[in-house]
Amino acid sequence: MSEGLILLRTHFVDARIAELARRYAASGEYDVMIAADETAGPIDAHGLPKLAMTLDSCVRLGLSVAFEQPFWRCRDYAFYHARALRPGYKRYWSIEYDITLNFADPLDFFRRFDREAEEEYLTTFLSVADPDWFWRKEAARRFPVVYSSGFALVRLSANAIDRLLARRRSEATRLSAPKPPRPTRWLNDEAFVSSAAFELGLPMADFNAYGDLYTPRTLMRGGVWHPEQLPAPDGKIYHAVRTGGSYLAAVKSYYDFNLNDFLTWADAGLPEFAAAATHVLSKLLARAPDDPHAVFGPAGLLAGVEAHLRDPRVADALMRALAKRRLRLCLEAIQFGRLDLPMGRGEAFDNLALGRPAWQSSTSPRSRKRSLRREAESGNDGDRESRFGCLTAQQENPWWAVDLGAEHPIRRVRLFNRPLAEQRLRNFVIETSPDFLRWTSAYAHDGHDARMLRARPIEIAFDPPVVARYLRVRLPRRGVLHLSEIEAMRA
Repeated sequence: MSEGLILLRTHFVDARIAELARRYAASGEYDVMIAADETAGPIDAHGLPKLAMTLDSCVRLGLSVAFEQPFWRCRDYAFYHARALRPGYKRYWSIEYDITLNFADPLDFFRRFDREAEEEYLTTFLSVADPDWFWRKEAARRFPVVYSSGFALVRLSANAIDRLLARRRSEATRLSAPKPPRPTRWLNDEAFVSSAAFELGLPMADFNAYGDLYTPRTLMRGGVWHPEQLPAPDGKIYHAVRTGGSYLAAVKSYYDFNLNDFLTWADAGLPEFAAAATHVLSKLLARAPDDPHAVFGPAGLLAGVEAHLRDPRVADALMRALAKRRLRLCLEAIQFGRLDLPMGRGEAFDNLALGRPAWQSSTSPRSRKRSLRREAESGNDGDRESRFGCLTAQQENPWWAVDLGAEHPIRRVRLFNRPLAEQRLRNFVIETSPDFLRWTSAYAHDGHDARMLRARPIEIAFDPPVVARYLRVRLPRRGVLHLSEIEAMRA
């Protein structure tokens, strides 16, 4: 047995994480285990030693689980599990799967601290808590001095783990009677471990006490890196470093990011890229005026990203983001060539219904939007994967319609049916009009082809194309019209 155990904390294992674990274990100086959050079910550890953590295993250790996502809030739980399963080590490391130790040999980081640092608790961002820190008020109920820290990379001694576990257990006992604790009363790892370690007199230090090993920029709290953005080995700690769907999911959530870097290194070949790019561009355009110059001009919100627009996937994502924000003048300026932009021509470019004014016959008590107009425009906002889209009440002849702005030839219509409610569309008609008064049937579905209703999308082609200013989808009966998205593709 080596003197140190490295816990690689994760809720999934892919080829990259498995390779990282094997790299840590390659020299034999350290034992390595996948510290797996298995609250949602077993995780395939790719043949690597696994520390399986469940709600039951927490209860057996005397740890509270009276709140959501215990292994996300309380990452110190991994140490207590490891100490119970593998009690023979002097030092235990916990490192999250998206930490990169940017050394020629990442083991040099562990070696240095295990050789030089005598403290029983090592972490990042260790300091007395700011007065406005979220956890400070609750922690002050338990500790005379409240410390805050990071917890993505931590080293604890065996003695420290034992004493912290005893403190966690006493907290669980105190809060278990006479009624269950409020969720906020169970402190997270950053507040509990740092404050308890100080109270217990455990020697503790920040990694940066031993040199310039991270900066707020490299170890971003609320930031995300793509591996392609990292420099050559520079002896720094980087977080969060992710690839693939994990990177895209991080960018979509609460992380800060550089738009140019994102569009360059966003794993554009992945299916998730389109949704992530639409999401981040939509966030950027949340308060943008419907003014092409303000958005695309030299000092506009999207200045500097023109080169990325040559990629049809990026161009489509931008157009769907403009549709979501109802920036119709910007959309029209792109679709009708009024801007000198190097736009890739994807499917969104030819979708004349995208972001246009829409109406429907009624709203349902289950509608997501308060106004009829906003509910209707959920049916052409570019979000094909929406579980809701546009939804009418149960009525005779429910309909949804869109104004294409002018008469255009349409070569096909695409309907993205509501998943798990496909039969609501079992027979329908598509109608066109030049003035919203006189309607002509362009297509009628009689309801016999149930397989067609499950297609994504349901595609109706017109040869020759039909010409219309207004397009309408209608049920010629009593029912509910419920679609995720409607597209009208120009000829």
